[in-house]
Amino acid sequence: MDGRVSWTFDTANGSIELCGNVDNLLDEDPPVTATFAGFGGNPVQTNSALFDLLGRRYTIGVRFSL
Repeated sequence: MDGRVSWTFDTANGSIELCGNVDNLLDEDPPVTATFAGFGGNPVQTNSALFDLLGRRYTIGVRFSL
């Protein structure tokens, strides 16, 4: 589950947008799956294309429009 919030303020010359984002809001671990990694391979226990491996992340930003 991800969350995003943003506010837009009008100014004399344009607008300013403030935004915040949280990825993996509930900080859930990805499911562990069985895998085989041949000789000298690095065994990966989950599918990184489908699941978030980094945990909860926060992002903030500002956008100026003229």
